Amino acid sequence: MLIDPKVNATPFADISDQSHFESEAEVLFSMHAVFRINEIKKLRDSDTIFEVHLTLTSDDDKELRIITDLFEEELKGGTGWERLGNILIKVHKLDKAEELYLGLLKQATEEIEEASYNHHLGCIQTYKNNYLEAIRYYEKALSVYERTFTTDHKDMAATCNNIGAVYEKIKEYSKAM
Repeated sequence: MLIDPKVNATPFADISDQSHFESEAEVLFSMHAVFRINEIKKLRDSDTIFEVHLTLTSDDDKELRIITDLFEEELKGGTGWERLGNILIKVHKLDKAEELYLGLLKQATEEIEEASYNHHLGCIQTYKNNYLEAIRYYEKALSVYERTFTTDHKDMAATCNNIGAVYEKIKEYSKAM
């Protein structure tokens, strides 16, 4: 692990003198520390153990900032729970995302929340190739959007687009229009 103490980075502390194991050099990092993987080597006598060379990134690391900005842009909006659900969908933890959105749907107090959660559940079912179930969720969302928004609202457009895409996947082209 390479740590340049002159680089403006996440706080860390040498806690070797606090360690239970006297022979270990231990460093404690703040929870939001980010490391760059420089190299991964397989240890010669093992097929399952690797040596990983890391470098602590600085607070002003340009590559990390680009990635962070992309994530923030892609995941902005909604509640923290919705953003977590979006992350779970993006990393294909679909069962966890579904569990989260079903829980949010049960707790929803406003119709517009229900519509959003149904839309996300439709996305999850689409990824799972459960197309008829996806359409069911999308249509529930669309029903609320039609009562709530004008026809040119972005959420309604996204739901209509997804319904069309699902019908295209199941080759029901006349319904896709």
